[in-house]
Amino acid sequence: HGLALHHLHTAVGLDPSSPDAHAALANTLSAVVAGVGVGGGVGFGNKGGGAQETQEEEEEEEGGHYDLPSANDAFREAEKHYLKAIALAKANVRRASSSSSSSSSSSSSSGRSARNGVNSGSELAAYNLGVLYTRVGRHGDAASMYRKASKQRSDWAQPHFSLGIALSNQGQVGKALAAYEAAVRLQPSFFEAHVNLANLHVSKKDILKGIASLEMALHLVKGHGQGQGQ
Repeated sequence: HGLALHHLHTAVGLDPSSPDAHAALANTLSAVVAGVGVGGGVGFGNKGGGAQETQEEEEEEEGGHYDLPSANDAFREAEKHYLKAIALAKANVRRASSSSSSSSSSSSSSGRSARNGVNSGSELAAYNLGVLYTRVGRHGDAASMYRKASKQRSDWAQPHFSLGIALSNQGQVGKALAAYEAAVRLQPSFFEAHVNLANLHVSKKDILKGIASLEMALHLVKGHGQGQGQ
């Protein structure tokens, strides 16, 4: 990760107006916060044996060793770059919409893209920032980002599911149910959303709805098993 961060910082420096560059850097910093594949020095996991040695060899070939930031520093920097990626992506959509305003058909198409976040990248950066907030226990901030992602891309089920988790963690069961229901409307095969719906219905003593959601989840498992056997 140290070498990857070095290259990604360089990429952001070369093209500071690229939302993709900021998002890629933020994703790697978020992995440092999570401790994914991270060796010693940040308080997560152990050194990765051969993988660690390979990274060190690559860094030597690049001309030096690149230290990882602490988890706290990585979080703050990841948050900053996610927010920058969101702002830049939205600005790109606005510029694209403005530049095509001379053509009514193009303007209509761009307007739809701006509303739905299609190909803007802002919805993915917002979602990933929500994941980062969830990772550090900031469930209110996570919920805000998941809502933003779902508004930017109205046909995407995952932000609704993650919003349900964030709201459940805050004790907002009714709103969490609505979020999970939105997820399964958009993606009826969303197994985990059906299971979470079942659990919440049961927690509210609504046993019949809980059973219905669980039966749907079991139906999905059964259908998946039959598909694999064919």
